[in-house]
Amino acid sequence: MKKKYRILDFLVFLPLILILVAIPFLPDQVPMHFNLSGEITRIGSKYESFILVGITMAMGVFLKFTGKNAAKKEEFSNEKVSIITGIGIMIWFNGMIISFLYRAFNYANENLPDMDIQRLMFIFFGVALIVIGNIMPKGKLNTLIGIRTKWSMANEKAWFLSQRFGGIVLFLFGIIIIIGNVFFFSGFGSVIFSLGCLILATIITVVFSYIAYKKTL
Repeated sequence: MKKKYRILDFLVFLPLILILVAIPFLPDQVPMHFNLSGEITRIGSKYESFILVGITMAMGVFLKFTGKNAAKKEEFSNEKVSIITGIGIMIWFNGMIISFLYRAFNYANENLPDMDIQRLMFIFFGVALIVIGNIMPKGKLNTLIGIRTKWSMANEKAWFLSQRFGGIVLFLFGIIIIIGNVFFFSGFGSVIFSLGCLILATIITVVFSYIAYKKTL
């Protein structure tokens, strides 16, 4: 478990390291906001990037705290789920930081090839779903992490069935999102495709949690 904590800590602090290294080389004004088509909609100070870093680190610290809290209660399976979920989320957030930095350098140096920020961001998102989906079935009934509906939380059996099925769904949709963004979609199409997959995966898991609950009656 210590190794997983080290990986999470590394991913939590990596954005700060990347920003601190990049700041001296960035122009004073960089792109800070993009529309769904990836077009720049706002230019701001390069120091605003620390806001995104702060959000990323806060999310990682929260997930680490959740894991530590589960360990104190001797809920070791939930500790593992919390930490690996945190690793998955940090992979996505680090992807966004890397995308932001590349676009910032691209804004300052027109010789760099442009990057489809939506495509890259959702590829990282797909990886995060694969990581989370793989670990989700191992978690015990709790109120913080997992497929939490009033049906999945009705009893232990419904919870187990919901998490197992939900994990498979997230894993498969993670693969689908990666393949779709690598080979088929870009720009605004990438956003619509990826969010559509996420919505569909959510609907499927919620419906199945109801079915799982009915099976336990």
